[in-house]
Amino acid sequence: MLEVFAAKEMQIIPSLIDFGAFYELDPFDLNKRKFLGQGSGRTEIARNGRKKFLDTVLKPFLDISSEPNLRKTIFAWEVVNEPRQPLVQTFPFLPPRAHTTTLGPDLSEEEMSIFIDDALKRIQDAGFESTVGHRFLADLKSMPTGKKPQFHYYALTVPTIAKLTVPGDPPTIPSFADLSSDARTKGAFVGEIHSATNRPWPNCDGHDNTLRTAAFERLKVLARKGYELALLWPDGGPDGADDRDALKLSPDTIASIKQFTRGLFPDGVP
Repeated sequence: MLEVFAAKEMQIIPSLIDFGAFYELDPFDLNKRKFLGQGSGRTEIARNGRKKFLDTVLKPFLDISSEPNLRKTIFAWEVVNEPRQPLVQTFPFLPPRAHTTTLGPDLSEEEMSIFIDDALKRIQDAGFESTVGHRFLADLKSMPTGKKPQFHYYALTVPTIAKLTVPGDPPTIPSFADLSSDARTKGAFVGEIHSATNRPWPNCDGHDNTLRTAAFERLKVLARKGYELALLWPDGGPDGADDRDALKLSPDTIASIKQFTRGLFPDGVP
């Protein structure tokens, strides 16, 4: 894959592991012949099995990507995608944890932070930029971030019930300049925004209510706020799309992205 990306002069952010690995192993539905969630029951790799996992999985990846003709392809190595998810304690009357049937938590924040710190050191020792795909902006101030701080934004606001605060996104994304005033969030990029329309952004004033406009309007907001990098999470693709559709983007979303990337905006982002 790295050779293909290098030939196309692309840069990527390889993610070592996804949060679902740390979830309790989800039950298998015999009728549907599939797991009900995405839990893999691998908490041991953040505990006593941490060294073995990093030695036998991360190190070989770093060795391969260190080859001179491939190194430039790596924008940053990501340790884990959305490490907050396995740490969340939720209840039946509150928004569920993503992609699992369990209520959690599966690890403590201290255990996850130790795992991340160990992996970050190896990435940085190998001479690569490093990042962590944090689900919430607030996570940048409580957990390790790597050299390139990253957060995701899905316009998910949740209530505070009986003094229990459930993680959520801020109503509006702060500006890049505001984040850069804090050493913990300085230079942060937006690792995921949604291209679907189920959660409109307050900043977009209702203009992001269709797939044809959503990506364009949200990317405009981020550009106005000074962000230099943002990545889009796909909307699932056209009706009837299957696993052979690598992009998982609808034609309307592709057109919306092209509308932004082809814009020259000589007088600034509109």
